[in-house]
Amino acid sequence: MTKKNPVGRPKGDSQARKKLLEAATQLFVKHDYDKVSIRMVANQAEVDAALIRYYFGSKAQLFGEMLKNVSDPVFSTLQHGKQHTEVSDLAKVMRAYYTTMVDNPYFPKLIYKLSGLPKEHESAQQLNLMIGSLGRFKSRELFQKLLKNKSLLDGVDPEMAQISFLSLMVFPFLMPERLLEANQIELSKQKFLKLADHNVQLLERGLFKPKEHSNAAQ
Repeated sequence: MTKKNPVGRPKGDSQARKKLLEAATQLFVKHDYDKVSIRMVANQAEVDAALIRYYFGSKAQLFGEMLKNVSDPVFSTLQHGKQHTEVSDLAKVMRAYYTTMVDNPYFPKLIYKLSGLPKEHESAQQLNLMIGSLGRFKSRELFQKLLKNKSLLDGVDPEMAQISFLSLMVFPFLMPERLLEANQIELSKQKFLKLADHNVQLLERGLFKPKEHSNAAQ
């Protein structure tokens, strides 16, 4: 006996939701939000377009779910970092960001682009909803705590250390193609992951006291 589909659910692949999120990620990071249609996403995913409304309700909600789906691994680590003040937590945040974004290298550029849109634009609203639901990583507070715990090297300005941390984490994914070409830099997945470890070493050796020293000072 053939099983009936749930009420209101169009016929389709049981993996349709996952396929739609993957297709949305590919399309939204390459094209402006307004140029991506529901039909484009459905065609990319090779599923019935009606499934978008069934699973997500609208294009805007699909976009918001796509943002959350990609950023969840990073934000879960950031949330963990809010509750701790160890240098190793910064390393975990850095590696989590690189590990996630290396599979979605255009995603940071999408977030950067969304940040410049009017707040009224529905894609910018979805970005704000994502940030609000997942919480904010307050790196300033964390670096102030590291200063209080005497983890920073003597003379290191916590605000400058905070900016250095964010720059090392975010900028490599935002570098324009022309800048990379002009400097003969080719970035691959392996190089990004190697860069994550390299940047962690820069932080540990350039900003923070060796662990045994910071422990002794407390």
